[in-house]
Amino acid sequence: MISDGIAANILLSVLDGPQQDVGYIQTFSVPAFVSHTPVPFTLEIANQGNHYAVTQGTITITNILLGSKDIITLSPQTLLAHTAKYIPSPDNASATKILWQTNFLFGIFRADAAMTIGNNPVVFHRSVYFYSYRTLSLIVGLIVLIFIGIVVFRIKRKQG
Repeated sequence: MISDGIAANILLSVLDGPQQDVGYIQTFSVPAFVSHTPVPFTLEIANQGNHYAVTQGTITITNILLGSKDIITLSPQTLLAHTAKYIPSPDNASATKILWQTNFLFGIFRADAAMTIGNNPVVFHRSVYFYSYRTLSLIVGLIVLIFIGIVVFRIKRKQG
């Protein structure tokens, strides 16, 4: 007879020496041109150690033109030995993309991922750049440039 019960997964590591947490940022990417929010980031962390490790980190997004800064704090994730894992969005643990929501999206941005793996004090960094524009802003800017060009052309034609 089989009885009902509750089961749980237990991660167990048997070390044959001092614990060494070794890993790196395998993938950090974002589309080069973004026209709307949310902005999707892909972040994959690899564990090269012989046991599981817990990762922690942040993504710092800086608008180079305006100097504004936003920080996404990532949820801690457990990585098994010799595996890689996509870090999910803090809002949606089942997603493979990290989504950044902002009210103002215009300019050149630098996103810097900073991750630690286990008890290793080394902070791993990877940076990407992306450009954002609003389609409406681009169209209005193009119309203004054309208008200025026409005015300058007419002024020069009247003078010459």
